[in-house]
Amino acid sequence: MSHSNESPCATTVVDTREQGSARVVRIIGDIDLESRDTVLAACALGDHRQLVVDLANVTFMDCTGYGVLLAARRIVEGGGGEFSWSNQTGESARFLEMIAELENHGVAADTSDDSFRIA
Repeated sequence: MSHSNESPCATTVVDTREQGSARVVRIIGDIDLESRDTVLAACALGDHRQLVVDLANVTFMDCTGYGVLLAARRIVEGGGGEFSWSNQTGESARFLEMIAELENHGVAADTSDDSFRIA
């Protein structure tokens, strides 16, 4: 089953589908302040044990976009599920790798106020 939802930002489309036991959320366009609520709602929908966010077609992501991904991860993992992103490229790939590296060294993202804190 697949579902597409255009956000208020005309350049962003969120497509969701089931792939095995995982829910895959594919984002096409920008992840920013305008698309934040649509992207987060798609990621938080349902009670899937595994969520994969496909970033292959993301054209732009600002700090709000990174915050949305981290908030979605917190929601999924807080419910005992597994969260991952895939197909990230370019600047977003480098930044997501940096976030993972920081977390491996005890610096954790705190999405409640869009900042980082020492764990």
